[in-house]
Amino acid sequence: MNRKIILFINTYQHRGGAASAAWRMFSALRDADYPVRHLSLYGRERSESVQYIFQENGLLHRVHLFIRAVLHLLMIIRFPQRRRVKFSYDYSVADVLRHEWVDESDMLFLHWVNDGFVSTDIAKEMAQKKTVLWFLHDMNPLTGGCHYSLGCTGYTSDCANCGILQVVDCKLSKKGFAKKKDINGISYIGASGWIENIFRRSELSRW
Repeated sequence: MNRKIILFINTYQHRGGAASAAWRMFSALRDADYPVRHLSLYGRERSESVQYIFQENGLLHRVHLFIRAVLHLLMIIRFPQRRRVKFSYDYSVADVLRHEWVDESDMLFLHWVNDGFVSTDIAKEMAQKKTVLWFLHDMNPLTGGCHYSLGCTGYTSDCANCGILQVVDCKLSKKGFAKKKDINGISYIGASGWIENIFRRSELSRW
């Protein structure tokens, strides 16, 4: 009987703590002869079980870094009073749904997929077609855009009054949260007891 293929999905192949954690899990399962694959937006290594969409530090990666810098500048201009915590715009620079490994996999194991990899709309479509697990490395999958709330509890309701952007009735965070709330069928796994408690308090845990 064929075993189900698990596809690990992370923005970076090796850069950052989330990438390292995802790679360790992937490597452990691969070494135990499980049918696993690893797909990243940016990477350097390719093999029969490892692929990336764009070469890390290649031309397109540098173009995307410029786009991120522009978005960050717009964030500074638009929200000058914001607190200095990462807040991600919801966008994608690649249609990962068209990648053959996504189609061939039985389970999609999302990790840290910000910086233009898996947008909320793409995650929603994934959940409609596949079994999807989302490993919570930080709070972003549960909020309107921030990665850590610094005590703001907007994620327990609707993220309308954003404690990070310091805006009451903030359309950006409110819309981002509403789109995540509209996703059905994703199972969340916490990287720690702390993030598991955050999830249990989150409005998304009720759906």
